[in-house]
Amino acid sequence: MRQIIINTDVGQGLGHPLQRNLKTDNISYMKRYFLFAAFLFAASLLFLPSCKKDETSAPPSNPDITLHLAYAVDNNILSTDTLKYTNAAGNLFGVWHLEYYLSGFAFMDDKGVWWKTGSEYYVNVKTPKTNTIGLTDLPVGKYSKLKFFIGLPAERNLTDALPATAENLNMAWPDIMGGGYHFLKLEGYFKDSIGKTQGFAMHVGNSKNLITVEIPIMLNHGGNSVMNLQMNINEWFVHPYTYNFNVQGNYTMGVDSLMNQLKQNGSDVFKVIP
Repeated sequence: MRQIIINTDVGQGLGHPLQRNLKTDNISYMKRYFLFAAFLFAASLLFLPSCKKDETSAPPSNPDITLHLAYAVDNNILSTDTLKYTNAAGNLFGVWHLEYYLSGFAFMDDKGVWWKTGSEYYVNVKTPKTNTIGLTDLPVGKYSKLKFFIGLPAERNLTDALPATAENLNMAWPDIMGGGYHFLKLEGYFKDSIGKTQGFAMHVGNSKNLITVEIPIMLNHGGNSVMNLQMNINEWFVHPYTYNFNVQGNYTMGVDSLMNQLKQNGSDVFKVIP
C-alpha cells in the first residue's frame, strides 16, 4: 500500500503564499512604525528650539530699577564743608550735613495708572552707599511721571517704627514734639547780616509736613533701568518762599510756619539728569 504523507507545516517554505503574505505584512507594519517615529522626531526638533527661544528672550515682567542721587547748588556740584554758595536771599552759606528719608515711590504709566514700588530709605549726602536706591517689581512699560516723598508716610512716622539702627535713632523726632522721625536735616553755616559766621539747621518733621515730589520723566522700562536724580540745595530756599536766614531764622525745628515753608519749597528740589 502506498503511504500518503500530508505536510502540516503550512506556511513553511520560502515559496509558500502564506509565508509571502506574512513577510509583506511585517515589512508594511515596520515601514509605518519608522515613518511615524521619524515624524515625531522631526516635530520635536521644530518644537524644542521654539521653547528655548521663548525662555531666553522674553524680558522679565518686573525687572529692577536703580536710582542714583546727586547734589548741586544751582549749576555747581555740591561740595560740603565749605562756605561758598549764595541763595536767593543773598545769604552766603555752606552745607556740612544733609540727611533725609525717601519713601512712597510710584511711577505713572502711559495709561495714567500709578505703580507703587519700594519702601523707605535713609539717605546721607556723605555716605555714598545710601545714595543708590534699588527699586523692584516695576512692570515693563513706558512711564511719564515719578512721585515720591521726602519723609515718611504717617503709618511709618511713629516712634520706634523703623529698625533701631544708629542712623534711624539719630533721626528720631522728640516725642514731646509729636514723635516719629526727622524728614530732613539740612545743616551748615552762613554769614549773617554783620558778616559773622552762624550755624543753621533746617529740620522738618511731623506727618503734616510730609514733602511730596512729582517730576516728569521719560522712562521706557524694559530691563534693568537706571535713573539719575539731582537735588538742588538752593531750591530749599526759594519757590514759593524766599528763605532768608537773617529774616525767617536759622533754626526751624518745631516752628510750624517755617517747616511749612520748607515743605512747599521742597516739592521741586529734585530733577532728572542724564
